[in-house]
Amino acid sequence: MKISALAIPLYLSIATSLSAGTLGVDALTGSAGLGGGVTEGYEFAVTNADGIVVDGLGFWDDQSDGFILGQTFSVGLWDANTGTLLRSSVITSSSALTPSAHPGGDWRINAVPPIFLPPGLYRMGGLLPDVGANAVIFIDATLQLASGINLIRYLRHIDGTTLIMPDIPPPYPEATYVSTTFTFTPGPLVTNASNIFTFSSSPSAWIGGGNTLTFTNVSASRTFNLGAYTDSVHLSSSGYELIIVGPNLTLARVGYYPGATRWPFMGAGAGLDFTAPGRGDNTLTGWFNVLQADYQTNGQVASFAVDFVQYDEGNLTWWNRGSIRYNSSVPVPGSPPPMDFRRLVRTNSLVQLMLAGPAGAQCVIQTSSNLVTWGPLMTNTFSPIGLLAIDDSNAVGQVRRFYRAVSASGGTTNNSNDLFANRFQIPSAGGTVTGSNVTATKEAGEPNHGNATGGKSVWWTWTAPSSGLVSISLDGSSFDTTLGVYQGTSVASLVSVAQDDEGGAASASRVIFPATAGVTYQIAVDGYFGASGTINLTVKRGLLNDAFADRLQLIGSFDYVVGSNVGATWEAGEPFHWQTTGEQSVWWKWQAPASGLVTISTAGSSFDTILAAYTGSSVASLSLVANNDDYGSSVTSQVSFFATAGTVYQIAVDGYGLESGSILLLLQQQ
Repeated sequence: MKISALAIPLYLSIATSLSAGTLGVDALTGSAGLGGGVTEGYEFAVTNADGIVVDGLGFWDDQSDGFILGQTFSVGLWDANTGTLLRSSVITSSSALTPSAHPGGDWRINAVPPIFLPPGLYRMGGLLPDVGANAVIFIDATLQLASGINLIRYLRHIDGTTLIMPDIPPPYPEATYVSTTFTFTPGPLVTNASNIFTFSSSPSAWIGGGNTLTFTNVSASRTFNLGAYTDSVHLSSSGYELIIVGPNLTLARVGYYPGATRWPFMGAGAGLDFTAPGRGDNTLTGWFNVLQADYQTNGQVASFAVDFVQYDEGNLTWWNRGSIRYNSSVPVPGSPPPMDFRRLVRTNSLVQLMLAGPAGAQCVIQTSSNLVTWGPLMTNTFSPIGLLAIDDSNAVGQVRRFYRAVSASGGTTNNSNDLFANRFQIPSAGGTVTGSNVTATKEAGEPNHGNATGGKSVWWTWTAPSSGLVSISLDGSSFDTTLGVYQGTSVASLVSVAQDDEGGAASASRVIFPATAGVTYQIAVDGYFGASGTINLTVKRGLLNDAFADRLQLIGSFDYVVGSNVGATWEAGEPFHWQTTGEQSVWWKWQAPASGLVTISTAGSSFDTILAAYTGSSVASLSLVANNDDYGSSVTSQVSFFATAGTVYQIAVDGYGLESGSILLLLQQQ
């Protein structure tokens, strides 16, 4: 079927009547654009009884050699009656060039997931940034109309930052340049639409259980006004189900939803819940990327495409990754989501930004005062849930300061932070970053990190915003790590602050140290005797596992970890772990790999400890298994009990009275 193009490059004037598929428009000249920008567009009617299928969106490219005034443009397609955004795309100079019958330029068009438009009213619009005062555009133009598609009226919406369905009709005080287009095929949607529900999971994932499964019998439904369950989309197959909802209980539309938490307890954020037969999470984190979301006239799901990642109980090593297609021809997996600024806040001289982007991807944050000359602010990696927080303390005294994010060449395995001089910056608020040391090297004069032989080190840098205890963990990394924290501005001047080899879960490293406000700390991650893999690095002010909900993982039949309860707190409803003393507890959890006697000890800790083991999934539901204050002649503690394979045990370490200090925790199962 031949692809046609509906294309409108023109200055607005009062439209003349339609004739033979061509609309004559008077050419005008004048100032284009408004201060802060404007969404310009038009309303059109599909009158063809069979409807049309839209498969591309585009924008006019003046002279076919670059965009008007060097800009890029967001383009959208809406249902005129409901205001629903049906499709959108960002047109750039790399978008496909499509010839036009109009003189002076051609079209730049991006393919979009095909969507069927039945007879009815629709609107097309493009966001024009502020192009400056007295920018004169003068192009003679005619409107190309296809059979069964009629122009109704020209429209605009004044908004400088957001692509919004145009809704204000003419007359306008100045000439306007409207240049959005779409490609279509006549007739109903005919595709190789399919149903597929596929996912993979890590061996420790509670939901996926290490399985990789694919099903083709997919069902889809939508709730309506049901309180906390309002407008959630349910996709299921063979007992597995994915439930998603947008922020503030909004219906999921095409777009990227990072930082999702468990539905229906997600508050004002995006909600996500991937479940298996008889299995669900208490808490979770993750993201989902909706690539197609079409709904029937009764509101139920017509076609849907979504990719997702879920971390069971918020543990990055318990991952489930999947793709679901319902009556959709979108490939599996779909394209990664774009980078997008979600928030920018200025408090005094500090600017804080939040970006969304592909989880694990590296990006360079750049700044400019004039939108011409750009310089790097930092290079960093999107967190596993697709978010990246950035602090910019250099904005003080700046009249204008612009920000942009660009992809770092090579993705997450290019080791651009291999050298100390190229270390990546971690936001002062802390957080989790990911990376790799697969192709990393060791520099001349570089120390052994974690007091162990390495050879594949990569570097980060972090500045403490306030004084206090700081925890740095490599839990969730895929290899035997070593970790070093230093002060100093070069490899030759490094002064050790904290070192560790295997103080975290399994063979991961972990340190806790007192940080000083304003001091910059250099963080090196290496592999034990050259081990390498993916890195999961968490920097957190305070303790990692003060709260029961943040308990750390012990792994396997033998594990030895370090920790601290200095500054730890007491939770509402938390039991005394030995008689009536304590109140400075920290938490771990352990799932028994087999049935048998297990011994847990705090021997070597620096203070008078209390140790307790429980079953139960919340503080309120804890059931004591074993506890101890002083074991033998020591003031440290030890418990032994028979563990049942598959059972999860919660482990609390506290101080007798109000004692606190460093913790050494050993678990060994016979």
